[in-house]
Amino acid sequence: MLMVVGLRPDDPGAQAPLIDAIAGDPSTVSIRPRPLSDTGVAALVRQRLGEDADAGFCVACHRATGGNPLLTTELLKALAAESVRPEERQVAMIEKLGPRSMSRTVLLRLTRLPPHATSVAEALAVLGDEAELSVIAALAGLEEDRAVDALTALARAELVRAQAPWGFVHPVVAATIYNDVLLTERQARHRLAAELLHAAGAPVQRVAGQLLLAPARDERWAVQALTS
Repeated sequence: MLMVVGLRPDDPGAQAPLIDAIAGDPSTVSIRPRPLSDTGVAALVRQRLGEDADAGFCVACHRATGGNPLLTTELLKALAAESVRPEERQVAMIEKLGPRSMSRTVLLRLTRLPPHATSVAEALAVLGDEAELSVIAALAGLEEDRAVDALTALARAELVRAQAPWGFVHPVVAATIYNDVLLTERQARHRLAAELLHAAGAPVQRVAGQLLLAPARDERWAVQALTS
């Protein structure tokens, strides 16, 4: 007998004891699907928008979502709502509707997570992909173990990659979270990020990149980073 159980982690913590019991059973084999391939996205496009969907249109959908099932589904919902025909000449509509539809989904998922997950997501958005865990935690104002818990929750919500190097599943996700932070707050976090990276001995280019997005300052280390 084979029992297949699918879990959609929209609400981390829901029915956790039952899920943990199933996942922890010695006979359980856990499978985490990878991003959809070009062919997989094309199959969804044709299922949702019509079997006659152009190949170029399908490729553009895959490119816009990176094969992420959640983002692909939301994009197709938006295209269907606007009665967009899946033709290559309509690729511009993917670029127009895609970020808007995906942004709503990203922010909704973020509101369902604990507050410390939001803090870590915003810290990662400021620092950029492949930031070190210690710097992410410091910028979010958390201990490292709490930051790991937050990154795990974000991964379950399909917002960040499931393991280091840490980063968002798609640039649209990063841009959505980054732009949801008020400008003055973003500038303050870029300033703090520069200080943390400098203290951690990060490459001068990374430090300078943060300083360029923060209010001007005249400390010697900052001037050296910007003029190196």
